[in-house]
Amino acid sequence: MLRSIKNKFNNILLNICYLVYLLISLFRHKQHSDSIIGIIFSKNRPMQLHALLNSYYKYVENHCPLIILYKSTNADYDSAYKKVHRLHAKRSIVFKNEGDFRGDLIDCLLINKFGKVFFLVDD
Repeated sequence: MLRSIKNKFNNILLNICYLVYLLISLFRHKQHSDSIIGIIFSKNRPMQLHALLNSYYKYVENHCPLIILYKSTNADYDSAYKKVHRLHAKRSIVFKNEGDFRGDLIDCLLINKFGKVFFLVDD
């Protein structure tokens, strides 16, 4: 039971850190459009996510902040997502490791101060 409480506390603490990071990250980059944000969904497809991000930054003229809601089911995928994160660290992207899809998505939408949202998948 103590372990369960500790895990819940760690989860809450991670979510708070994520929210603070998200706010700092989104408002730090003033060169982006202030009217739209993109949310990308990815599950066990870090290579496809990397290709999507490369295409997005190559072909889209006015980049907006992105939130990547991803899920990895093993350590190899998790490591690969961390590598993609490092490769795109200088961009206005927030990587959010999905715990509860519905709750995480609602958090992303509630934090959104941009008014408009678009969604992408890494297919």
